[in-house]
Amino acid sequence: AKKGWVIATTSTVPNVLMAFVIIKALPITGALDLMGTVFCPIMDVFGLPGEAAAVLIGAWMSMGGAVGVVITLFDQGILNGTHIAILAPAIYLMGSQVQY
Repeated sequence: AKKGWVIATTSTVPNVLMAFVIIKALPITGALDLMGTVFCPIMDVFGLPGEAAAVLIGAWMSMGGAVGVVITLFDQGILNGTHIAILAPAIYLMGSQVQY
């Protein structure tokens, strides 16, 4: 239990919080709209909005961070349940390559 607590407090929680902060800053700066425009042609192949690329970038860095991005984009109405179902396998297959 102690090892799990250490992992949660030193890895998972900071990654999810950072993902929330970044994904909240992207719309303020206009970067989320830009990302949506740039990645739309690629993500459209998979039936996803361009902004979903932020989830894949987050998944590459941290699985917990990607989940934080998904929750935020869902809350903003950018992603729906179908989009999340499409993204879930990618999150787990790409998960945390940079972190580990």
